[in-house]
Amino acid sequence: MKAFQLVISNWLDSVGHHFGVPMTLEEDGHCVIPCKDNMCCIVDVPAETEVPSVFIYFPLLKLPSEHNLLQTVLSQALELNLFGLLSGGCHIALDARSQYIVLSFASRIEALDESKFHYVMNDMIRTSYSLRDRLNDIEENFYNNKNTKKYSMQH
Repeated sequence: MKAFQLVISNWLDSVGHHFGVPMTLEEDGHCVIPCKDNMCCIVDVPAETEVPSVFIYFPLLKLPSEHNLLQTVLSQALELNLFGLLSGGCHIALDARSQYIVLSFASRIEALDESKFHYVMNDMIRTSYSLRDRLNDIEENFYNNKNTKKYSMQH
């Protein structure tokens, strides 16, 4: 493990003590942190990079397969992303590898210290639950409206 990865691993360990959850980077530079309510946080610190950086993301919602719902969810996610005010300054993005909408943060490690790292982690945890709930509400409302329309057409 490279020195800059060890720095993040130590900061993760400190955050883990605060939450009572063991957190350290694996040898490959990533850490998957299980959270409550089937959420998780992924921290990635690639070893092979010109600029030592940390990438943090929370999967929020699996992309729906139903076309109209997909359009609605993506539209709402982009609105939530506007100016970063509702995303705590983080980004709402699509992770094409997993097909999830994620809350993401990236920074050069040199721009952080342990205190800033703690703040980012705490804020992202809080924000990820709020955004996940909002995105789930969109999906739930879509299906409720669809079922209501179907019911009213039958009667």
